[in-house]
Amino acid sequence: MSGEFSEARQGENLTILERPDLRSPILVAAFAGWPDAAEAATRAVYFLRQRLQATKLAEIRPDAFLDLTTIRPKVVIHEGLLEEYSVPTNAFFWVHNRRGEHDLILLEGVEPNLRWQSYVDLILDFAQSLYVSKVISLGGLYDQVPHTAPTPISAVVSQPDLRAELLAAGISPSDYQGPSSLHSLLLQECRVRAIPALSLWAHASGYVQVAWNAKATYSLVAHLLPILGLRVDIEELRSASEFLETTLDRLVDEDPDARQHVQRLEDQFEQEHPAPPSPGSGRIFDEIRELLNKPEEPPEEES
Repeated sequence: MSGEFSEARQGENLTILERPDLRSPILVAAFAGWPDAAEAATRAVYFLRQRLQATKLAEIRPDAFLDLTTIRPKVVIHEGLLEEYSVPTNAFFWVHNRRGEHDLILLEGVEPNLRWQSYVDLILDFAQSLYVSKVISLGGLYDQVPHTAPTPISAVVSQPDLRAELLAAGISPSDYQGPSSLHSLLLQECRVRAIPALSLWAHASGYVQVAWNAKATYSLVAHLLPILGLRVDIEELRSASEFLETTLDRLVDEDPDARQHVQRLEDQFEQEHPAPPSPGSGRIFDEIRELLNKPEEPPEEES
């Protein structure tokens, strides 16, 4: 149904804000929740939206696919007055790529609790109405990798000929059996519709369970940009990545058990084998999580 979109479906679950003239766009999507360890994927899409000054294109009605008793709305109450009420959003944004052949559509979403098939159908129906040429989903997972190494990126594709594109970008194809995320259904439906699709996954260090792992986001964006044909300044992400690694280096160096655990992970990482968890390193890693998740102190005002 390329070029067409059901008005009934739009009125029910999707609000389209504008219809830009896009050139064979690529859709990049990330979904908060289980497939977004350390917010690696959603922060990547957020970074691109902010840096590229993307324009909102459409919104998916949240209560059609989310259980709001599980993913709670947020409120702002001040002195007893309800000032703000907001629900999790699933929104599309668009950007013209002036230096490449493909424009860009970004989807910042939340993995739905309900009606996965209808949710994916809605996304792909809308994507095909905009003549999307490729779908790329981003994800994050925890893995037995050292924080001292570049964050590995693995991928799953919907078509065999896309493997060459992955290898050219330095991305490893995945081997996995187990519980699945929305990404797998999205890839499956892209395969059915003959839409080229791939899913990129950042492998974040399992012992660094911070709210946001900047190294994982930096690696995702750095591997994604060549695929998109985009040139974007990612110095901000690189600096955040280096700060996280430097902080972890300092904390790990203070504890012999942690140093031993990280060294073992480094050795195993080089050999591409998983490493067992270290029995004596739990305390220091709990301290790392506590320190890195501590809110920043506001700057002191000058007198």
